[in-house]
Amino acid sequence: PKALADMGVDLQIRGLANSRRMKLIAPGGVDISSSISLSEPLSEAHPVFNAAEFVNHILTSNVPNCVFVDCTASEDLPKLYSTLLERSIAVVTPNKRSISGSYSSYQSVKNAARRRRAPFLHETCVGAGLPVLSTLTDLVKSGDHVLQIEAILSGTLSYIFNTFSAEISFSEAVLAAKKLGLTEPDPRDDLSGLDVARKVLILAREAGLDLELSQVSIDPLLPNESLTWPLEQFLSRLPELDALFEDKRASASDNDERLFFGAAIDCVKKTACIGLRSVALDHPFCALRGSDNIVAFTTRRYAAQPLVVKGPGAGAEVTAAGVFADIIRIAR
Repeated sequence: PKALADMGVDLQIRGLANSRRMKLIAPGGVDISSSISLSEPLSEAHPVFNAAEFVNHILTSNVPNCVFVDCTASEDLPKLYSTLLERSIAVVTPNKRSISGSYSSYQSVKNAARRRRAPFLHETCVGAGLPVLSTLTDLVKSGDHVLQIEAILSGTLSYIFNTFSAEISFSEAVLAAKKLGLTEPDPRDDLSGLDVARKVLILAREAGLDLELSQVSIDPLLPNESLTWPLEQFLSRLPELDALFEDKRASASDNDERLFFGAAIDCVKKTACIGLRSVALDHPFCALRGSDNIVAFTTRRYAAQPLVVKGPGAGAEVTAAGVFADIIRIAR
């Protein structure tokens, strides 16, 4: 709060909602420096969540410098973005579905933001709190031409392949990530690569490519058969996949290389792909630790040596910090 006061920012909470309940707050809002706990669960005493009613509360309140923050993974809430932006209400979101749907819906949101000069900030959709999209945007807006983007975009998969070694099997690395809370309840949601594909699509679109999700080539990490097993069976049979991945790891090691699950976007050929790759030990990607993410931009300006953004790319705290930074960016 003191830092906000120093910046001349008066930040108020005017509404709260989760997937079940909502709280519409009267004029004056909730001062975030007060003793009121914003983390107090919305209870049965609060109205059932209704997206249209919640948005109408925003529109009729007619509050200047209003910001709508969507921290869900909902497919429905992003459909409201254009309505909000057309009324000059800023939108901040880490919801990847907001701009990884159809290209036409992506254009609709972007055009509404541009037309009404309403901020639409989604930095945390890729790389959590890392300045990935803002770096890319600055490159493009300053007249640079992006030639290629290489990246490791999954904190979960980064952890798994940074842990997987001659001493620690692939299944042990996956179960360790699950125990640490780094994976989805079903680890195959991470191992399928779909989350990475959405992030790659966002990067490609921000670089100027009009791609659809179906055009992102995914080299499957898991055998198709394992995707049909019930979750408990998958977890118990996971060691059956160790030999397959150990062969890949040993082969890479024999060539002085390391495995990682990465992404590549060729902005010249207008292609995007993700999959298991191996790189030489002096490659920048081999410097990653834990669940770090890394994105390397090769452009006309950065042709001899790519511009690299690296750091923690997963976790509630860094994502929340990134969302808050976007809110403050708008407020200033």
